Amino acid sequence: MIPCLMYILFLSSKVQTHVCRKVANYLSEQTNTPITIEGVDISPFKAVILKGLYVEDYRQDTLVYVDYLKAKIDLFKIGQKKLHIDKLTLSKLYFNLYEDEDRILNIEVFLDSLSKGDSPREPTEKSGESWDVKVANVDLEDSRFGYKTIAYAPQFYGMNYDDIYVTNIDLQARNIAIDADSVGFFVQHLSCSEKSGFQLKDFKANNWFTSHQWGLSKVNIVSKNSKLNADHLHFNYVPNEGYWADFTTKMQLDFQFKSSKISFLDLAYFNEDLLGFRETGYLSGRLYGTIFDLRGRNIDIVYGDNTAIKGRFYMNGLPYLKDSYLEADFKELTTSISD
Repeated sequence: MIPCLMYILFLSSKVQTHVCRKVANYLSEQTNTPITIEGVDISPFKAVILKGLYVEDYRQDTLVYVDYLKAKIDLFKIGQKKLHIDKLTLSKLYFNLYEDEDRILNIEVFLDSLSKGDSPREPTEKSGESWDVKVANVDLEDSRFGYKTIAYAPQFYGMNYDDIYVTNIDLQARNIAIDADSVGFFVQHLSCSEKSGFQLKDFKANNWFTSHQWGLSKVNIVSKNSKLNADHLHFNYVPNEGYWADFTTKMQLDFQFKSSKISFLDLAYFNEDLLGFRETGYLSGRLYGTIFDLRGRNIDIVYGDNTAIKGRFYMNGLPYLKDSYLEADFKELTTSISD
């Protein structure tokens, strides 16, 4: 009788909120980090709803805020330690990263404090078993993302890679699968705006992440002035060797473009040396190497009213156009004075 009464009481949203606030307070004490939850609504074995989840970082700034989170549960078995979520929806999420002088992120500091806060436990027969947690689909609605480093400095134009702020994020990720060291999923839709002014209207692609590659296939990207289509985009790297930090000189690229419309108006957001160019061209072919040391094969470019280029090239020095070196072997080259 008593267990039944306790179960009925736990169905109350007020009781659930009280319990979750106790858990949040406990985590706050363990991590010395403010963590608050405004409301909770749990339908056992069906769904979990959190409202107003707030986590602060060590700088007393927002690390994570979620206005509304809903997890639709597909499978939950405590005895077998299984939790499978069919769909995770986060509305008005704000994820705010900060990198210090030692290139340590605020989220790393939080996770480290969380692990240090765990009290030691006596080993049990099943202590080696971990929970099997899977999330099949994720939706982000009207969300924001921030990333700032201590090296941040104001920039006149374009994307400031030390101070990124993305708003109006809408994401639909489907068929998420985790296998050993790899993660695969399909981005059905992604749109957002960056404070520089760049607008991504639609992004679709199969994605996979491994320890050495971020790969995309069947890629369709639509921005305000461009439309990119690619059979694949591969970003190849060596873990823990600074490939992302030194993207232009280290990241090994392998892109296979189909006929794509590319505008200098969009490219200028990523390289301010292109500011002032307003032309649009069409590109297909393969690009590979690093941005600084780039090669093209089977390149087909249509530009302006009368310019067409087919062939291959080697370019060294990007993104610094004035100091770059170009070597080309064109099978076809036509142009006019007007172009």
